[in-house]
Formats: sequence, C-alpha cells, structure tokens
Amino acid sequence: MDYTMIIFLVAMIAIFYFLIIRPQSKRRKEQAALMAGLSVGDEVVSIGGIMGEITKVDENYAFVQVADKVELRFQKAAISSTLPKGTLKELPENKASA
Repeated sequence: MDYTMIIFLVAMIAIFYFLIIRPQSKRRKEQAALMAGLSVGDEVVSIGGIMGEITKVDENYAFVQVADKVELRFQKAAISSTLPKGTLKELPENKASA
C-alpha cells in the first residue's frame, strides 16, 4: 500500500471529523444545556419563531405565555434559544399597546 494513499485517507477522516461530526456534537451539547437550564420567567423563542415567557416547566414540556391569557405547551426540544430579560417588552407591538 502506498503511503500517499494512507495520508490521503487520514486527511479525509480528519476533514470529515472537523467539518461534520464536531460541530454537530457541540450543537447537541449546547441544546441539552439549554433544555436543562429552562426556568420560569425565561423569555424564549421556539423553533417555529414563536416568542414568549415561560410560566411553568416540567420534565418534558415548557408552558409559554405568548399573549394575555394565551399559554402554549412546547416540548423542551422545540425551544431554540433564550432571549435576554426584557426583550419581549421592547418589541414594537408591545410599545404601541402600552
């Protein structure tokens, strides 16, 4: 077997690891930490783009208030990110009604 072929194979495996496997595992760890850290009062965005404030959290679900008297139940995995505190109050539609 030729050494250039072995070097080429090792290089391809390294490229595959750094471009595909490593970023996916990093994102998976970040998502798991986000789901574990959800708490009442957090302002969140779902994967569908719905924004609201968490009112209740249980083992698998987060209850999110999206408007007055409107509460939706999301699987924790459907929460894509948290927002800084006060973000929802700063949105344009909330300023007009205040």
